[in-house]
Amino acid sequence: MLIYQALITAILAALLLNTIINLRLLSAPKTSLALDETDEAPLVSILVPARNEERSIAQCVESLAQQDYPRCEIIVLDDQSEDQTAAIVEDLARRYPNVRLLHGGELPPNWHGKANACAQLAKAASGEWLLFVDADAVLAPRCVSVTLRQARERRADLLTMIPTTLVGSFGEALLLPIIPMTFAAFLPLGLVTHHPSPLFAGALGQFLLFRRDAYLRIGGHAAVRTDIVEDIQLSRLVKRHGGRLVWIDGTALMRVRMYHSFAEAWRGITKSAFAAINYSLPILLPGVVACVALFCGPYIFLALGLIHYPTAGPLLWLPLLQIACLWLTHLLVMRRFHLPLALVFLQAGTMLAIILTTLHAAIQTEFGAGIVWKGRTYQFGTAREGYTPGALWGAGLARVRLLIAVMLLLSWGTGARLEIAAALLLLAWTTALLEFVARKGATSRWTIAADLAVGLTCLGYLQLSGAFSVWLTLLSVVIIALCVRWFSWQIVATMASALLGGILFITAQMRAPNELLTGWFVLIALAVASHSFFQVIIPWLHRVRSS
Repeated sequence: MLIYQALITAILAALLLNTIINLRLLSAPKTSLALDETDEAPLVSILVPARNEERSIAQCVESLAQQDYPRCEIIVLDDQSEDQTAAIVEDLARRYPNVRLLHGGELPPNWHGKANACAQLAKAASGEWLLFVDADAVLAPRCVSVTLRQARERRADLLTMIPTTLVGSFGEALLLPIIPMTFAAFLPLGLVTHHPSPLFAGALGQFLLFRRDAYLRIGGHAAVRTDIVEDIQLSRLVKRHGGRLVWIDGTALMRVRMYHSFAEAWRGITKSAFAAINYSLPILLPGVVACVALFCGPYIFLALGLIHYPTAGPLLWLPLLQIACLWLTHLLVMRRFHLPLALVFLQAGTMLAIILTTLHAAIQTEFGAGIVWKGRTYQFGTAREGYTPGALWGAGLARVRLLIAVMLLLSWGTGARLEIAAALLLLAWTTALLEFVARKGATSRWTIAADLAVGLTCLGYLQLSGAFSVWLTLLSVVIIALCVRWFSWQIVATMASALLGGILFITAQMRAPNELLTGWFVLIALAVASHSFFQVIIPWLHRVRSS
């Protein structure tokens, strides 16, 4: 347990250090330093996709029309809005000669709405620089001139920035801090700017200033037509094509009110949460576990420490140090980006809400109709399961098994006896067999994820309970990683669940023999082994033999 607490403390200290470095690197350009009168003034096309934005579009377009930069064209595309968006922009176009309204066409198959709207805008634009701005943004009068100068001086192919985010309700305040936190705390901005790898990339779609030739070189928005988080993918394409990505602090240049209620914020975060990890269940599972351990676990362990270790000791002050790192990280970000400082105390709630939105997005993508946003439904993940009774029962049982894995994870620090862990493991295996029967032998990505979750949780429990040494745990992880190269995820996940769970169960029974549980274990183990052998190993041997 002490090793675990020391590891969590080191990770959170590294996160705090990365935040400090990022905030130093994230320069806030002086708004007094715009383009000189002698500088060449290239045409900038300001492009605004708008769908059902009657609440904010007037303020946005007026702020664009009042820019002090001398050569701007402003093009707004009404993406088949069902409100008064188009009428409002038409009225503004009569007042401002550099404002133009386009009417978007039907959404083509395998496109999401924003990418389609931006692609149409880029086609209509004439500028040497293309600036994509969200319809809920309000720009300061010198925003275009200041950011253009920054982009030219720093030879940027894509410039993006973090604006001031306005919140007007408790629900918004709970969810929206994740946006500046993602880029200012979790992303290594030094590598984003100076390292060529697209792994170190990111952008915020509220403000994307492209050099036109760079935008065309990466294929424009057509290249990200199925990516809900198109801003992240565009930044990766820029780096993949040898371009330069630049971030700045835009709090003095732009403000955004993204949502106006908790429900809106929930739907907005859900839209992007699962897509941000490429709809990957193998990434989702360890990601959720890591987030719980890093951002919620310290509070649980602090409470347990106060109960079990009332006198000062490592298992008490290490969780305190972890919470201090978390709060200081949030405080620095909240202060820099003008968010209410009281949000620091909501840190655990924010991270828990983000975990829940991500899981909700995954369930909607895998088992529901897809992600619904502004009256459209998107299903760009892998094909979802059919709505047969067996598939629905199997999907539900897989989720139950994931919940059991989380319960095993939480039992690490509660002092629960190994017999309780063994009982949870048997329950997980029982649901696995019921799922196997419901699906009639078929498997899904959720099945694989649940098997892998149980196996890795058993491995962690064995290490933290002292049954496995650190070196044996690392060796097990290496073996699992190597097996993935030779076998499918299905084989690795099933065998990890069976073997590591078996070791955990045997360890528990060695401490507390129980004939009933032992008999149950034998039956379950035999069933799991036969499932693994006949349904997984035999087909693999057939493929090897036929190759």
